Amino acid sequence: MKSSYFARLQIISYFVCLFVFLASCSPTQQKVEIHPTIITVEITKLVQITTTPVPQPSNTPTPTLEPRYAQATFRSELIGTPIVATDECFETAVTQQEMNGCAGSRVSGLEKEMEKLVNALQVRYKLWPDDHLKKFLAFQKEWEDLSKRECEFLAGYTIVDGRYEGGSMAPASYYGCLEGKYEDRLRELQGQLFVPG
Repeated sequence: MKSSYFARLQIISYFVCLFVFLASCSPTQQKVEIHPTIITVEITKLVQITTTPVPQPSNTPTPTLEPRYAQATFRSELIGTPIVATDECFETAVTQQEMNGCAGSRVSGLEKEMEKLVNALQVRYKLWPDDHLKKFLAFQKEWEDLSKRECEFLAGYTIVDGRYEGGSMAPASYYGCLEGKYEDRLRELQGQLFVPG
C-alpha cells in the first residue's frame, strides 16, 4: 500500500512541475529557468478513506431480559471460561515436537481443571437421592472415552507402520481437538454446579 501511495505522490509532483512550467510560458517570450527540485515527503500516518456512511445513534431502548434469562446470564458470567494455558509455549516452540509438547501440556492443564470440577460435583451429587452420583460418573467416563476416540480419528492419531497416520502434526491436532472438547465440557459441568437441587 505504501509503494502505491509513493507512486501516486511522484505522479502528482510530476504534474505540478509540468503545470508550473506551462504556466511560466507566456506569449511575451520571457525566459524562465526551471530547475527540477526533489521533493521529499514523509508520511507519518496512512488513513484509509471510504465512502461508508457513519452510523447515526439510534433511540432504540435497551432490551430487558426476563428474570430467568437475566439470572442465567449472571450465572454464566460467574462461571466464565477456564483459561489454563497461555500461548507463551507456542511462541517459543521451534520444532514440531516442541509444538506437540505445548499442545499436550495445555490439555493436561485442562484435565486438572476437569478433575477439580468433577470432585466438586461428586460432593454435590452425594446429597442427591438415588444413584445420581453413580450415573454422573458413568456419563463422565463415557464422555472422556468418546472424546478421545473421536479426536484420535479426526487427527489421525493412530500409529500405522511406526508412524502417525496423520503425520508429524497428528499429536498437535489431537490435543487441539481435545482442548476444544475439554473447554466445552468444563462449561457444561460448571453450569451443573448452579442448577438448583
